[in-house]
Amino acid sequence: MKKSILIIFYIGIFISLTSQAHAYLDPGTGSMMLQIVIASLIGGLFALKGYWSRIKSFFQTYFLKRNNNYTLVTAFKYYTQLPYSFKH
Repeated sequence: MKKSILIIFYIGIFISLTSQAHAYLDPGTGSMMLQIVIASLIGGLFALKGYWSRIKSFFQTYFLKRNNNYTLVTAFKYYTQLPYSFKH
């Protein structure tokens, strides 16, 4: 506990005592950051699309089981009795 407080204290002093950097960020840096943000969003949406059926079925079974005393066994029995066109 003492060690972590001491480390945070030293980091705070280190950050507060730094001088100005006078650094230059060219337009390519902003473009690269924008590209990273857009790629992350699209990658996250693609991953969500891949796991959407699992997420959807989890919440359906959770809320149906909780609200209507609906069990997964009952849902499976109902699903197996459906015609093929409704299963997919």
